[in-house]
Amino acid sequence: MAKTVLIIDDDRLVLKTLARYLKNCGYLVVQAMSGAEALEKVEISVPDLIISDIRMPGMSGIETIRRIREQADNHKKSIPAIVITGYAGDEPSIQDGTLGIAGYLYKPFEIDEFIKVVKDNLETTPNYKRAHQRILATLPVRLKIKRQEAGLPSEIPAETLTLSEGGLSISTIYKMPLDLEVEVFLEPPSVHSPINADARIVWSYSKQDAENYSYGLQFLNIQSGHISILREILNKHQLLSKQFISLTTNLQKFVKSIKLKFDEFDKTHLDEQSRIEFLKEHRKNVFDKFTEYFNKIWDIVKDFDRVRYIIHKDYYQRALGFLLIDPVEINRRIYQKPLGYPGDYVIMEYIYDYSADKAYLGSSTYEKLINNYTCGIPVSRSNVVRKDFLKNIIGELICNNKTPKIISLGCGSARELIEVLREGKMTKPTLFKCLDLEIEALKYIENSLEKISLDGEKLLTVKYLHRDITGIIRDKKLRDEVKDNNLIYLSGVYDYLSDKMGERIISELYTLLEKDGTLIVCNISLEHNTHRAYYELLGEWCMIHRTEEQMSAWLKGLKGVYANFVYPRNGGNYHFLVIKKISTSVPFTSRPKRGKSYSLV
Repeated sequence: MAKTVLIIDDDRLVLKTLARYLKNCGYLVVQAMSGAEALEKVEISVPDLIISDIRMPGMSGIETIRRIREQADNHKKSIPAIVITGYAGDEPSIQDGTLGIAGYLYKPFEIDEFIKVVKDNLETTPNYKRAHQRILATLPVRLKIKRQEAGLPSEIPAETLTLSEGGLSISTIYKMPLDLEVEVFLEPPSVHSPINADARIVWSYSKQDAENYSYGLQFLNIQSGHISILREILNKHQLLSKQFISLTTNLQKFVKSIKLKFDEFDKTHLDEQSRIEFLKEHRKNVFDKFTEYFNKIWDIVKDFDRVRYIIHKDYYQRALGFLLIDPVEINRRIYQKPLGYPGDYVIMEYIYDYSADKAYLGSSTYEKLINNYTCGIPVSRSNVVRKDFLKNIIGELICNNKTPKIISLGCGSARELIEVLREGKMTKPTLFKCLDLEIEALKYIENSLEKISLDGEKLLTVKYLHRDITGIIRDKKLRDEVKDNNLIYLSGVYDYLSDKMGERIISELYTLLEKDGTLIVCNISLEHNTHRAYYELLGEWCMIHRTEEQMSAWLKGLKGVYANFVYPRNGGNYHFLVIKKISTSVPFTSRPKRGKSYSLV
């Protein structure tokens, strides 16, 4: 008895052409131009094979197959399906073995190939499940050519599209022949060692006018240890949010298009000013799109447990790192953390110097664009506001005190002090103590001050303390060195301290204030935080975001204290807790009264 084939395609010409060839082979053919029409036809007669285009208006090919199989189950009949697509990226969406998808064909395909696939599934007993689970994965990969081919280098860089135990699909700018044997070097997330295996190209695909080619590679042999790594990657992928993958993929495509556009502009425009004007012309649309993506992605991952968060972070960095980290000077330093933490004094200097339009960092217009974005996101702008806020506090203290004594704990570059001096506000003999765990930061301050030749320099005495701030708790000698201050401030330290440690340090620092002295503690805000998918998920700049209530809890054990939250204009990404040591006892509630906005001069 002749077998029945159901063909579903919204292209009438394709539908008629395939039907004609199948009829010539002796099959009965049922045609449908939509998923809805296919479901109606299946109600009348259940086919032996489904052939469907994957992308159609209304119901997709995948959803159509799913619905048909649900109907077919009522008839106690399993139906194999062949999917036709013109898009290499569709393969991951058809890997669900429960759909009975026996294979796929990429347009354009040869009729002989088409007929062979049909016969294989109608005249043999097919295994409907794929031999191996496939995942969508963007990882760097190198191919070492085993047999030298004309016009091909010995090694070819590429990136993966899909990955399985049995092979992978890749994208590269090089055109390669079928059946070419290569050695694959795959770089999985950093926790794993590189994977290498012998492989053969079994299919290829390229869109018209596309710059990249897509290839399917089958592993010929692979070490058991590398198979274990692949299985771990595949298993972890099951925890990835589909919405997260979709957003990340779309963002990657968008960034690639922007980089290509900017790089093409650079080829014909070598002067700096024209590049900056081009950047200014396009950055609003680019930045708005970036911000939309980053905030949507953070909404997905913000409540994940630690394991799932790390899996998504690794995927995110692999998908975007080569575009937004590797070629961008500021982001590269944030990610690499050469001094052990992302917000070191060099990063702060980058932000101070390049947050406005007065300067742009980068050898290409694209790098300038991304550096400009990094220095312009709200948390970066808030760092500039924080520096200016502290600079004004120091200036006011110098005006109102005969011999001001100030200490900055975790001082970094002490840019606020340097600007006070440069701007001629050092009008009184001032003792300024800089404490930092990083010796390079202290040397940087010293070198910066040596370059300033002003009268105010003679009034400034600087003491450098190469110490960890926790020594304030343990070391009586250190406490003696830093006691009796009019002003103590910590601008970036509390973002990394636990609540218990934070409370203990505030208690000690309070005793190191003179009467009417001021202690200022800054912490990044939990209520007002955006772009965390950018600086935290991508750049691994991980800080402890807090509320006013959480910071207020640090002060419960103090007596004779008045505390308030003060907010500089446009500094909403930070809480500024200002603590005054006063002679009259003032009761302190768990939530200090919110201070009025402090307008910077």
